[in-house]
Amino acid sequence: MFIVFMVCSEVYMLLSCILYKWSHESNGRVMTKSEVRSYQYKKRLFVFNLAMFLTAVYMFFRHEWYCETGVYSIFALCEYLVVFSNIAFHYTAKYDFSDQQVLLAGEESGDHPKEM
Repeated sequence: MFIVFMVCSEVYMLLSCILYKWSHESNGRVMTKSEVRSYQYKKRLFVFNLAMFLTAVYMFFRHEWYCETGVYSIFALCEYLVVFSNIAFHYTAKYDFSDQQVLLAGEESGDHPKEM
């Protein structure tokens, strides 16, 4: 199941990068500074994530086949870097929604919605 998760994750990141650029530059529109920063981070994090994943796969098989000292530790480090880069990739939503506000309204709050 982990392989399916990782393949889907990498495909999601790739499609996100492609669609982000395509949707923000359609009809001759120029990306804002925040959009360019978000796109650059997305691209870099995708490439880093893919590189760490492939390195982890390589180190895993190298450990399984040759049982070399320290190889499993490198595999574990790569796994952690995959997780952290995945989190960072999703954190780029901060730049995508930096000019948006979330408003919550309900009966208890009276007539005015609360800003978050």
